[in-house]
Amino acid sequence: MELVGLNSQVILRKASGRGTILFQGQPIMLYALDDRETMKSVAAQLVKNELATVPEVSRGLGIPSSTLRDAVRAFSTAGIRSLIPVERGPKGPWKFTPERRQRALETARAQPEATWAEVTASANEGEAEQVSQRHVQRCLQDVRPCLQRTACGQAGESQTPPLTVTEVAEGEMAVSSEMNEVSAASQPILPSLTAADRRYLARLRDGVESAVGGGFLALPFLHDLDFAGLVARTFSCLPDLGYTVLQMALAFFFLALFNVPSLEATRTLPYTEFGLLLGRRRGPGLDKLRCFLKSVQAVERSEAFVLAVAQQLITLGVVDGLGNPLP
Repeated sequence: MELVGLNSQVILRKASGRGTILFQGQPIMLYALDDRETMKSVAAQLVKNELATVPEVSRGLGIPSSTLRDAVRAFSTAGIRSLIPVERGPKGPWKFTPERRQRALETARAQPEATWAEVTASANEGEAEQVSQRHVQRCLQDVRPCLQRTACGQAGESQTPPLTVTEVAEGEMAVSSEMNEVSAASQPILPSLTAADRRYLARLRDGVESAVGGGFLALPFLHDLDFAGLVARTFSCLPDLGYTVLQMALAFFFLALFNVPSLEATRTLPYTEFGLLLGRRRGPGLDKLRCFLKSVQAVERSEAFVLAVAQQLITLGVVDGLGNPLP
């Protein structure tokens, strides 16, 4: 136990990872020593109630005087709520929704020479809240160069036209059907589709443009890896979230494949296009992705899954026993 005197009446007692403020020998406030936000709140209340001065509290609790004065000012203006840390992230509704992103992508595809201002205008059309050009450019800067290269290839007569999503999908159809024929414990790639899903997938025969259609090229790798079987054997106990466990696992595989930096960044994904990779009308939203991660964490099977994938990669000769790629 350690005692730190702030003044003749106020003492800080440190013991078992907790700090206790004693006034005239009686405990009046308690906080965890490693909780800096609560410590700042305690310090501000000591100063505001004139139990100790700023220099005394700053020295005794180890808080910079400038930080303490800011906390006291905030506490005096807005009360204790001003000292409670708020959740990080957008404070209001997400403005650049998947629907608006889709409109911007369609403009970029149809008009390869369109300026960013024109692309932004298409995203803002009919919307009360305007999204900035800088935000649109930041969200689409990795996608638009690919769209422009595709448009240039189609314009040149001597160029071989790029494959449509339908052509890629048909080329991988055999792979998808083989992945559905895994062991009895495995889940199919396209399980129990609804009538709406089937009508949507039927439209693929006419061709559908997708910014993420290149993900179909990973299907042979997933087939050789027995991804469907590994998921089924490891996470068979997870609940169905409206998407099968395999579809949710595939969603995270493709998010990693496309270098999506965070779950928050999935807000700007074109859900209808992303859903094609999973055999669904649209991909899972942010809430379902978070819920799936929590359920994976709860069963504590992540390490087993990683080890099973690693063993399969070694068996296939992709890496050696030390994890180094093989020639």
